[in-house]
Amino acid sequence: MTLVWTVVSIFLALETVILFLMLIPLPFRGNEILGNLMHQIFHKVRIAVAFVFLFIAFCVLESFWSTYKYAQKSTENLTKENYATHFSGKFRSERNLYLSAFALVIFLVVMLVEPFITERNKKKIVVTTTANQNVSDIVKDTVKGRKTTATKVKKTL
Repeated sequence: MTLVWTVVSIFLALETVILFLMLIPLPFRGNEILGNLMHQIFHKVRIAVAFVFLFIAFCVLESFWSTYKYAQKSTENLTKENYATHFSGKFRSERNLYLSAFALVIFLVVMLVEPFITERNKKKIVVTTTANQNVSDIVKDTVKGRKTTATKVKKTL
């Protein structure tokens, strides 16, 4: 495997881990930290993300061309040595096609899921802050000797 395809396969593994971490149900604090980190990374390195997308898209196009080239060759008049060379090249080109296409699809999925994760974390922060404020108001009222009404408790639940 050449250096380019090694980089694509490492990137595919990295994307899979990132997607797994984005979708796994973590405790609230873990999701918040991971979501903020992902948001900062994706928005601070937009140019690098665009470069990675173009690199993978170029790899997909190159592997399509290579696969097409091997599909057009006829295998009728090949010798045994050429036959093995032809099919090993065809195998490599198809492997590279699947590898790069899957990396491109996972890259697009990560790019589409990231805003939803960020939005979910923002909503959780607002809901948690509101619930904590309501609970702290009830505790303050109890400490000051005021009786907490049942309606106030029901609103917080």
